[in-house]
Amino acid sequence: MEPDVRSRAVGYWSLAIVLTVVGFIDLIAIGAPFLVLGLALLVLGRRRHERAVFVPGLVAAIGFIGGTLLLLPLGCTGSGTGSSAGLLVEGPTRCTTLLWFDYVGASPYSPPFLPALITGALVGIASWLVARRLVMRSMRTHRALEA
Repeated sequence: MEPDVRSRAVGYWSLAIVLTVVGFIDLIAIGAPFLVLGLALLVLGRRRHERAVFVPGLVAAIGFIGGTLLLLPLGCTGSGTGSSAGLLVEGPTRCTTLLWFDYVGASPYSPPFLPALITGALVGIASWLVARRLVMRSMRTHRALEA
C-alpha cells in the first residue's frame, strides 16, 4: 500500500471510529446522528471505493438522520391555570417539531418517537434510490465518454 493510500485509509477508519464512539457516549443528548453516521461509515468501509455502493449508502444514512430530525420532538412546554380555590390545574403539554407538527397530550406527557423514526426510514430509502440512480447514470455517462 502506498503511503498516501495508507494515510487515507487510516483517516477514514479513524473518523468512522471517532464518530461511532462520540455518538455512543453522548447518545442521550446529540450523539444519535453521530452514531448513525459512524456506523454507516463502518459498515460501508470495505466497499468505500465502489461508488455505486458507498455513495447511496452514505446518502441514505444522512437522509435517515435528516428525516428523523423533521418529526423528532425538539422541546416540550406544559401549561397550567389556577383555580378559584388556589389550586393549580395542569393543562396540556405541547411538543414542537421542525415541521410545525405538534405532539399534544395531558401532563405528564412523553411524545412518541416512532413517527420520527418511520419518517427517517422513508426519507433514507428515498435518498438511497435517488442517489443510486444518479450514481449509475453518472457511471454510464463516464463509460460512454471513455469509449
